[in-house]
Amino acid sequence: MNARCSHIVETIVRNEFALLAAFLLMFSLTPGTSKAANIYVSAGNDPVVNGQELAAAIINQASENDIIILDSKYEYDVSAFVSKEGIRIEKNITIQSDRGEKLANDVTSQGARIYVDRKTPGLIEIVTNQEKTLFQISASKVIFEGLRLEGPAPDIDRRNYIRSSNSYKRTRFYGIRATGENSWIEVRNNELSGWSYGAISVAGVAGRATVVSNFIHHNRLYGNGYGVMIEGTGENDNGAIRYCYAEISGNTFDHNRHDITGTGDKYQYYHADGNLILSHGTDSSFDMHGEWERYDDPELNDDRRYGPYAGNKVTITNNVFLNKAQVAVGIRGRPLEISTVANNYFAHSSEDKAVLQTDNPRRVWVSPKNLVVKDNITDFSPWYVSFGGEHDWEYRSTSKIPLKKLAFGDFGTSSTDSAPDGVTDVFYANGNDWKVSHSATANWEVICSNCRKKTSRLKFGQFGTASDSDATKTTTTDVFYADGNKWKVSFGGRSSWARLMKASYRNHQLLIGNFNGGYRTEILLTTDGNWYFPFGDDASWNPTNTSGHTANQFAVGEFGTDQSNNMPDDKLDVIYFTGSQWKVSYGGTSNWHTINTSSGTTVDNVLLGEFGTSPTDRRPDGLTDVLYPDGSFWNVSFGARSNWHDIKRSGYTKDNLRTGDFNGDGITDVFGILHN
Repeated sequence: MNARCSHIVETIVRNEFALLAAFLLMFSLTPGTSKAANIYVSAGNDPVVNGQELAAAIINQASENDIIILDSKYEYDVSAFVSKEGIRIEKNITIQSDRGEKLANDVTSQGARIYVDRKTPGLIEIVTNQEKTLFQISASKVIFEGLRLEGPAPDIDRRNYIRSSNSYKRTRFYGIRATGENSWIEVRNNELSGWSYGAISVAGVAGRATVVSNFIHHNRLYGNGYGVMIEGTGENDNGAIRYCYAEISGNTFDHNRHDITGTGDKYQYYHADGNLILSHGTDSSFDMHGEWERYDDPELNDDRRYGPYAGNKVTITNNVFLNKAQVAVGIRGRPLEISTVANNYFAHSSEDKAVLQTDNPRRVWVSPKNLVVKDNITDFSPWYVSFGGEHDWEYRSTSKIPLKKLAFGDFGTSSTDSAPDGVTDVFYANGNDWKVSHSATANWEVICSNCRKKTSRLKFGQFGTASDSDATKTTTTDVFYADGNKWKVSFGGRSSWARLMKASYRNHQLLIGNFNGGYRTEILLTTDGNWYFPFGDDASWNPTNTSGHTANQFAVGEFGTDQSNNMPDDKLDVIYFTGSQWKVSYGGTSNWHTINTSSGTTVDNVLLGEFGTSPTDRRPDGLTDVLYPDGSFWNVSFGARSNWHDIKRSGYTKDNLRTGDFNGDGITDVFGILHN
């Protein structure tokens, strides 16, 4: 691992951008004059606000430096206002909502939704090369903060491009487009999707964009489809060059054709730093066209119509690229100045696979021209966490160890401090040493040398401490091993083996959990159709329950006291998913009771955790919830008794995911190793 790169990416993505956004928000969203005001756009109890209200606030009501505030409980239908000109913004204003903020009952706001209804008659006409825009900016500084901007065209539609005439059939949509000379747009903490031409565009002379901490996805019309576009020009003004450029940092991109692109003018540049690019883009992620590709533009002078340049320069640093099916960086010409691609993480097998530079007829250059590619990490497995299973992915660390070889628990604060801290760590046993990454962020630290057993041969629970036979309350995770003769435990994963009892049964026959409500983990043995809670060499082995299923078909969680009472009682229960019914044995001793029905769910495709009390109350309630990542959404059944509620759109399934509490707030988070 490149420690410097890891440190930079982790610091920027996980800490600095949040602080920077808060710092800039405090100043940039605070009006600079005494005349500035807040303008609230709402419609009483009607959840959908006519776009006329928003347009009127922008065009007629707002003065310089005013803040237009949109309540996240409303949706703003602007279908009637997306057009060639769009809603023109000619004053320095802010349009703001509360995306990411905690609302009542710990529900996280998604931000006010501003949307174009794709079913609007005549909206997506088949008219060659027609373009429509929602917000068109000519002012010197306009800020978009905490919103959801949803366009009408999230699809690829391969019929769009007409190669013979280099034209496009479908109407193409911009979300935010700065067309004024010297216009500056700041786009912070928004979700932008469905803009078939470009979600964000800087198109004016010497325009500027600051794009920070957004989720930009599903902008992917065939032949178009850009997350952030630099398509304006600069000029040489009395010896001083004015550039058209963008600063793009801390964003998450997915399902775009190009996440970032420039049209190639020699006065264009962009700096992309600390962004996360997920796995579903349809072309090179970061792109800079060449001037030679604009030969069909009659407004270009001859010296640029066939020019060799690919922009002024690009600087691409500290980004994480997961889409190894596509080129990560494509430079389609020679930048006028030295460009740099450095300290990035590429899922690709090599830098040559990740970065591609081409000349006029699209031949690959053996030696890059004005392009430095250095100090990048390739062929890696990035770790990410979605806090509460509802937030965007946050980068944690990097490793090449497969998910199936990892385990999770609280193994202490550090390698030298075994005190539990309530935060989930990542555990790895390689057959020699036992290693821990604390809170899934730190480098590996050895907590037990020469412990030899691999992760697949171990189980984990809370058996007390080496000096405490009564097992007073402890939350440190212990390591359990059944060697075919004895059951043994290593306390905190740090002590030498201590014998629990003599028994020949192996891991695949055992469930571990707090079934009694005490502080010690119990071992539930399933064999020959019977269940036992044995402990001690002389313990009776009378069955406490019966079942024809094996331990690996069950899961354990807290599902209430009995069938009629779903209040937690601090005892773990056994749950079994039949494929259509969810059955629980309370404490592992009661008969089976059906508590829910759902087709297709089995223990192999669900995860358990504590995601809150309800969709509108995300505070922990002591009950175990069921998370089903179905390939499109993450669905939760609260307390395993409610209907499904989707908490996040995601294509990742259980094969890529595990759960834990990686920030110690009592709510379960989702851990993912994200690959194609």
